[in-house]
Amino acid sequence: MRAKTPTTRPQASLKGTVVRGFVRYLDKTGRLHSVMANVPPETHQLMVNPPVATTWVSGKHSIAIIDAVGAETDAATVREMTRAAVGTLIELLQAPLRGILRLFGASPHAMYERASLIMGTSWRGYEYRYEHLAERAGRIELRSSGVRESLMSGESWAAGFEQLLDICSAKGEVKVETVVMVGSDSVVTLLVAWR
Repeated sequence: MRAKTPTTRPQASLKGTVVRGFVRYLDKTGRLHSVMANVPPETHQLMVNPPVATTWVSGKHSIAIIDAVGAETDAATVREMTRAAVGTLIELLQAPLRGILRLFGASPHAMYERASLIMGTSWRGYEYRYEHLAERAGRIELRSSGVRESLMSGESWAAGFEQLLDICSAKGEVKVETVVMVGSDSVVTLLVAWR
């Protein structure tokens, strides 16, 4: 009888297109060099030579960039940067997103319940759960494997998930509820509500 080998999730990582979007935004807003001066050397190098859009990049690099931007500015700027960077990704995912809307309706609940299908193409090493709280409200729980999320990275996740409201033509917001460590994983909890 063979012993079961434990399954391990890969470390949280994302496609290079997000890092490229962050670098593009920072360059356009004149913050690139000041942010690069405040990230670890490995992240700095990644910003000097951005990865190919389809390359998997450790989530620790996006968190380092987000935290440096947050330390220099504020949560609103982190959210703006995320919307700019993820906007390109959302454009690439228009066909699957339209398919979800056609099959399950334009309800934000339908979109958030199926967000893991969307995320799988560009993020790995993340576990995603959505809880329906009320007719126009829900809770998102995102567990990141092997990286330390921060309050600012929570703000970045909130901005990304807010874009799903836009796709559904719903007005609302996503707020950070908690960011905690559980073992070597981070758990970010977001509250979403719309009108």
